[in-house]
Amino acid sequence: YYYTSAHLNLASLFRSVGALEDAIDQFEQLNRMDDEHFVKSSGFFIDWAQLYMEAGNWDEANRLLDKALEINDKNGDAYFLRGQLLETRDYNYQGAIEQYTKALEVAGEGTNTAKWLILKDRGFAHYILNENAAALADISAAMGILADYDGYVIRGAINMRLNDYGAALKDFEQAARMKPDQATPVHNMGLVYLNQQ
Repeated sequence: YYYTSAHLNLASLFRSVGALEDAIDQFEQLNRMDDEHFVKSSGFFIDWAQLYMEAGNWDEANRLLDKALEINDKNGDAYFLRGQLLETRDYNYQGAIEQYTKALEVAGEGTNTAKWLILKDRGFAHYILNENAAALADISAAMGILADYDGYVIRGAINMRLNDYGAALKDFEQAARMKPDQATPVHNMGLVYLNQQ
């Protein structure tokens, strides 16, 4: 127990200081241990995959997510990360939406990723694909759970696309109040005023 905890703690420490290769090495050492001394859970492979994603090694991350899903095909975190991988590596937004949807279907069964984050990421993928009604539904549902700066900016942009300038303006104003040092919401408010003329 102490030996495995030491590796996990070292991995966390290395990750916190940006030493991803050293953090990955700690997981590799744990993976070489037999199951009698360390049982590899779905979460173990997910945490390891996250390190590879942060290091930009998408193929290895994908392989580890496959392994996590072999162990537990109801782990929403694996589907969520696979969605992020598809979005970031392949710009495959439709594939990402499918993975986010699967994550939401199994959310609660071993899923640590917050539902609002999954909804927000799926909504953003819909936005990129110009699926504005679906994007608005997901972003609004996410903001019903936790309203944040990014959510207001994205929802404002969706409302602008839908020509709902009043709703867009309210979202950008709220984003500007949350982060007054950010130029994006102020710039977008200017676009709303231009589009209304």
